[in-house]
Amino acid sequence: MLSCNASGTPPLMVSWIKVGSHTRRNQNELMLANINRNENGEYRCEASNKCGNSSETITIEVQCKFTGTCIGDPCLSS
Repeated sequence: MLSCNASGTPPLMVSWIKVGSHTRRNQNELMLANINRNENGEYRCEASNKCGNSSETITIEVQCKFTGTCIGDPCLSS
């Protein structure tokens, strides 16, 4: 879970946006359950009110566990 902590007066509208898509979640926490490589990319947290806005961007890189077989390779040795 990723949290976007922001405070301001008047109260802020906080959103998570996946950059390059139309996905927007109007909440301060982003939960990516059962994450896979399709979730790779940049995510931006935006906080705004009538006085202005601010944002921060992070990059998520999903690395999958190898499930193949290593034959004659040291990857099988423990």
